[in-house]
Formats: sequence, structure tokens, C-alpha cells
Amino acid sequence: MRIGFTVGVFDLLHAGHTNLLTRACSLCEYLVVGVTTDWLARIQKGHDRPSQSFETRALAVERWLQAAPKAGRVIEIDTLDMSPYLQMVDVWIVGENQRNMRPFTWPGQVRIPETPGISTTQLLAEGGRE
Repeated sequence: MRIGFTVGVFDLLHAGHTNLLTRACSLCEYLVVGVTTDWLARIQKGHDRPSQSFETRALAVERWLQAAPKAGRVIEIDTLDMSPYLQMVDVWIVGENQRNMRPFTWPGQVRIPETPGISTTQLLAEGGRE
């Protein structure tokens, strides 16, 4: 079984996130989705982020996975070091905006382009805060 792994904040789960998750599902038979803790999201994005709690973000991704055609699960991520997770997977799916994840390159890494015209920052600026 080919196991895939991706990680993100997934704040205000939007089309960019679901496009990444859909592409990730197409690359594996089982997808593990790491959702970053509130603490790590603040370190990565600033003190005013995430706009949603870890629990809300993880539940949104979990619900998306339940409706997806592939099996998967959500795990909590509280580190930038992905090497322990990468030892257990076949493919690491990285969105183009995830340049700060370590290690930045890995032999089983697949990079997914960003969805043009959509971002959490843009949605928050437009009043999308929960």
C-alpha cells in the first residue's frame, strides 16, 4: 500500500487546501494529513494566526477525508522537522507555499502548485475569519 503524507495549517479550509488534498489522494492509497498545532501556526504565520483552533481545523480536514475516495487520517504536528514522519511514508506531498518545512527536499517528495487567486490570508482580509 502506497502511503502519502502532507502537512499544513489548513486554516479556513478552502479550495486551495482541497485541491492539494485531492491531488495528494491521487498519489497514494492512504493519506496521512498533518495539521499543525496553534503554537506552530503562530510561529509560522504570526501571532494573529491561526484564525481557527487546532480542533476546528483538524475536524474540517477529517470531514473532508471522510468524504474522499481514499482512506486517511489526521495527525497533530508540532514541529518543522518532518523526518520522523517521512520514515513511515512513500510519498511526501508538499504545496508550493510550504517552503519552510524541513527537510525541504526528500527523494519521495511531490510538489503541488498553489491554486491561483486563493489563500487564507486573502480570505481573512475579505472578512473570512470565523
